[in-house]
Amino acid sequence: MSHVTGTVQPVSPVLKIGPDFGPPTSPNTWTVNFAYTPAPTGTKLVMLHFTGASFPATNRLEVDLGYGGGEMDVFTSADGTDFWTRPINVYAVGATVTIRYITNGAATGGVQLDQYGRGERHTKDPDPPYVDPKFDSLSNCDPFLNPSGYQQPDFATFWFCSNLPNWENTACIKPPGDIRNTVAPAVGMIVHVDANKVLGFVVSTCSVTLVSADTIVTAGHCMTDPIEDAKSASVIFNYATDCNNNVPNNYNGRFFKVKEVIRQRFADGSANDYCLLRLKLPPGGLGITPVPMRADIPAVGEQMFGIHHPNGSIKKLSIPHPGFATVTSSGVKRDVMLVFDRSGSMSLPGTSGQPKIEEARAAASLFVQLVHAGTGNRVGLVSFSTTPSSPVDFPLADVTVANKNTLIGPAPFTGGIVGGLMPGGSTTIGGGLNAAYGQLPAGGTNPRNILLFTDGLQNTPPMVNPTDSFPTDITIDAIGYGTPASIDGAMLTTLATQHRGQYVLADTNLKLQKFFALAFGNIFEAGLLMDPEFVLGSGQTTAAPVPFNVCEEEIITIVVGWDLRDAGLRIELTTPSGATVTSGSPGVQSSASRTWTFLRVPLPHAGERDGTWKVTVFRAGEVGEFAAPLPEVRYFVTVIVSGGAVLRRTPDNAKYYTGDVINPLVGLSYLQGGFPPNAKVKVAVSRPDASVGNLLSQEKLGPSVVIDADTIPPRHATLMAIESRTGKPVVGYTQHTFDMYGDIIHTGAFETAGLFGNSFKDLLTVEGNYTFHFQASYGDTCTATRELLWSLHVEPGIDPSTTIVTTDVSGGRGTITLVPKDKYGNNLGPGRGDGLSVTGAPGTILTGPVRDNGDGSYTAPVNWDPGSGNSPGVIIGQPSRPPVVVHDPKLPGRDRCRKWKLLFWLMALVALVLFLLWLLK
Repeated sequence: MSHVTGTVQPVSPVLKIGPDFGPPTSPNTWTVNFAYTPAPTGTKLVMLHFTGASFPATNRLEVDLGYGGGEMDVFTSADGTDFWTRPINVYAVGATVTIRYITNGAATGGVQLDQYGRGERHTKDPDPPYVDPKFDSLSNCDPFLNPSGYQQPDFATFWFCSNLPNWENTACIKPPGDIRNTVAPAVGMIVHVDANKVLGFVVSTCSVTLVSADTIVTAGHCMTDPIEDAKSASVIFNYATDCNNNVPNNYNGRFFKVKEVIRQRFADGSANDYCLLRLKLPPGGLGITPVPMRADIPAVGEQMFGIHHPNGSIKKLSIPHPGFATVTSSGVKRDVMLVFDRSGSMSLPGTSGQPKIEEARAAASLFVQLVHAGTGNRVGLVSFSTTPSSPVDFPLADVTVANKNTLIGPAPFTGGIVGGLMPGGSTTIGGGLNAAYGQLPAGGTNPRNILLFTDGLQNTPPMVNPTDSFPTDITIDAIGYGTPASIDGAMLTTLATQHRGQYVLADTNLKLQKFFALAFGNIFEAGLLMDPEFVLGSGQTTAAPVPFNVCEEEIITIVVGWDLRDAGLRIELTTPSGATVTSGSPGVQSSASRTWTFLRVPLPHAGERDGTWKVTVFRAGEVGEFAAPLPEVRYFVTVIVSGGAVLRRTPDNAKYYTGDVINPLVGLSYLQGGFPPNAKVKVAVSRPDASVGNLLSQEKLGPSVVIDADTIPPRHATLMAIESRTGKPVVGYTQHTFDMYGDIIHTGAFETAGLFGNSFKDLLTVEGNYTFHFQASYGDTCTATRELLWSLHVEPGIDPSTTIVTTDVSGGRGTITLVPKDKYGNNLGPGRGDGLSVTGAPGTILTGPVRDNGDGSYTAPVNWDPGSGNSPGVIIGQPSRPPVVVHDPKLPGRDRCRKWKLLFWLMALVALVLFLLWLLK
């Protein structure tokens, strides 16, 4: 609720209209002239509420509104049994409202009028927090404008930004072409019935803006119960007087009904306060030019103004013309802490041949340089090994050119604090996160994010408990660098999903840079338009142009990264008309380092936006007879966009095991509300081609190893030894592409609302890292694209039907040995005992800890009671999964079917006796 501008009055007794309640007043018509009770201070409007409505066949209800041209509200069975009219012009209809129930095809039906909203002047809210005189006010929400003249409200001084309200009547703006006159027609006022904890149900108003042909935006606090509030809501756009506050000639106030709620955010911890609503359009539309929403915040120095209906008054301009307000600072958009792993394992070579620490520093510098300076974003850095840096390497601070220079140095951005990070020590991921939490205190209005980078496994307290969602309002994105041999994908998956973020596994330095660029797009922008990888052949200087469509975006940022240091790749863009855009073009921002470069182009550029653009990658530097040979270079092209639609993963906190069904839901929508037309989504899934558990069971578990004081546990040390011996990753990946669907069958949603899904029953067949790469397209005349990528670690789900159980028991004492397997026959493998809970099944008691035999089998000492009726067995539990019971099939307990067998033979004997008696008759 925002401004109280009326009351809700009961109709007693309830007024019943229609054939179910009496004879017609004329053939097929039941007409009632409803006399509302006038407000003591004068009635401004009424809006009627009907309940118990019945419209068999094509019966209908008509309510005269007093609008020009005889416009009325018409209700049918499509409107349900409970509805509100639009506000009625009491100056036109007088003291009564004409209501007609008309039959057409059925002689039954009717409606009941039980209450109505009544617009009237209203004093301040009597709730105790508002007793101070600064809240004293007297509204005058008069959207149909009393012909005798309009009287300004008395405004509560609490809401003034200065000693007096700094606004004026919008009708006083001159000349007609002024931007404020262009915007003003799209500003309106919403009227609806709301609940007040002191007054009960009231009539309330708030300001709105038309942002597309049928969509308005208002404050979320104006629609605190949006679904219920929308049922009574209507919007007026032409509520205004002339400059002297006189009623304009031929004034015809007209409301439009709210059709549905698109989205509302308020009081949910997000610091958002908006509500998007869709209007029911009349034939021919509203005839008003919308004001599109910006995708970014105003920059320092930009001029601003506001148009609104304060306290339900006529349309006002803040500040009075001809002046504008000037933005002196921009509100903080994002607070982001980089949490960076500098443990001993980072000294090992990466896939480029350079130390992993150098590859990671380059990727982190790309992220920092991509963040817009001077826009209110804040970034900080904490690194960790055995302990986190103390104090943190760089406290959270505004992103400015100077602070960027402190973090990553000047071009080529390989210096600064990031460039000085050196590897050594063990790994405390929990310690790094705790230090970052300390830089992101609760209670602020800024969205808080953490970007975690690690190449290994936590082995030093404080440890991360990934199932703990605290702090709940910090989003965590995680990037792992390595292979299943070195990364705890299960922990990182759970950590990210519990904090509404995304986990990605980079198995090459090329993907590492790409995923830092991806993180920038997901945190600060509308995401990715595309991100393919290519090879620039040996001796080749220029790659083939890569086309991409721009349809409605505000900024495009083209990022190119490559695998060989100092390959010196550069970018050239071609516009839809064929013009060339380079780093030297006006308005273009660019940066380049040893393994990356980017070009940022605000749109429109030289008047061009929509259409097919092309990006060409080429080598910088000399060519010719004495030039060094040009090596083959692998590179990626990532296009990050601001504006347009956003493709996001739907939160899913489930922990997945092999054999589980997964439906990886994604949503495609506009940030300003609404859903893109003609949307299609597909997903390419990269999944493991081998079971790590099977491999380790064959290899046998080796000892742990220490790398520069960083301890690698036996399971991962063994996998790393296999990779070192074979010269390749322990697991490869296969690609599978599927269509995603937007219907309720595939999404499980109540309605199609920009969601796309598809349930996969036999996708998760092997443990390991699954990467989902979504590609969406949408649009009418211009086809736009979006891409989204995230990873998921899947654990083996132990299945009792395939798990091998052997028992060595004598005199009720002995051991049970298990070889846990999933439903597909894959071994859990050695080194997994910490992820299992093992207890005795009925009749079996564990007498000691479970021993990991290092070959995929686990042995538990037990006492077994042969008289229990159960064979020896154990109950195996896995996190977030129902426990399973496994028994030794070769050592049965007492015959549990014995009583049923006895009953069977007794019944057979009785049947035989009865048969013999029948024969003897």
